[in-house]
Amino acid sequence: MLARRRFIFWGLLLASSVLTNSKDIKNVNSLKKRINSLSIPSFKNVIEVRSAIDGRVRFYIPVLKSNHNLANNFITQIKQIPLIKKCEINTLTGSALFEYDEKNLDIQTLEGAVIKLLELDKIINGDKESSIEKEIKNISQAVNNGIYDYTNGKLNSKTLILIALVVGAFYQIRRNGCAIRPDYLTLLWWSRSILG
Repeated sequence: MLARRRFIFWGLLLASSVLTNSKDIKNVNSLKKRINSLSIPSFKNVIEVRSAIDGRVRFYIPVLKSNHNLANNFITQIKQIPLIKKCEINTLTGSALFEYDEKNLDIQTLEGAVIKLLELDKIINGDKESSIEKEIKNISQAVNNGIYDYTNGKLNSKTLILIALVVGAFYQIRRNGCAIRPDYLTLLWWSRSILG
């Protein structure tokens, strides 16, 4: 009876949090639509639209933060386009404000020009590493260093896993013979792929 009550309580708590989060997501999406009324595509941490109305747009471009040379070169290049009336860059915040002729210049074209001039297309199309992947690599590197230091350089995590897989395969062969094929063959294959 108590377990059933706990199950109902946690289920209701989970359902309420999901409903609350979905309302928050709807609010965030409506706020984004008001900020970006022209529906310009944004690329997270590369070039993001902070505000956009006809004839005026503000981008957040992290590459421009504390990079005065790049900002000055970019301004001289972008001012050569006669349809852009004004270009201001704040290197402290990494924002770029553009005022342009909305009748003759499409906002997507302006964003494309900014991406090309700052060579952001390499970042957009490049491999992206998630923060969880970075943390997993940091943890595995720390474990590897710990094993290497503990064994005075005789083992690292790769060779330790290799030895464990080979020993496990031989244990299964000795215990079951060759009757159960996938288990020990899989372990030997994994140990071979670690070496290769």
